[in-house]
Amino acid sequence: MDRSPNREAARKEKLPNITHLQFAVLDLLVFEEVAGRVVRNKLAAKTSLPAFYQMMRRLEDVGLIEGRYQRTDAPKVSFRERFYSLTEPGRRARASVIAFYADRAASGSPTVTVQGVSNEGTEKPKSKRDRRKVTSL
Repeated sequence: MDRSPNREAARKEKLPNITHLQFAVLDLLVFEEVAGRVVRNKLAAKTSLPAFYQMMRRLEDVGLIEGRYQRTDAPKVSFRERFYSLTEPGRRARASVIAFYADRAASGSPTVTVQGVSNEGTEKPKSKRDRRKVTSL
């Protein structure tokens, strides 16, 4: 199989072990503690409520974020709300992802290549389906 030098180099680089959605969560929590419902609304994610909180639990389990419950009182209603904050390992993971993509941008390497679509602007996705396959941070 014929591979271009850029593609070979990209294969050898260690990609960050974090999804774009997980990175977005870390980025939202970088300055302050935020309620889970606010994080979900800001992400505008098309995931179900259980899937969102499972992702948050996984981030907690690996130590990138911390969660705590806080009692919230609203008119005629009182409920427990989950608040999340970024841990030091979470800050390092976020910085590592930013550094990875900054290095790739500085070297002129495309940061995303999916089925012939790159961030260099030379090729456009051929259909809506191809556009959905492209993800970047």
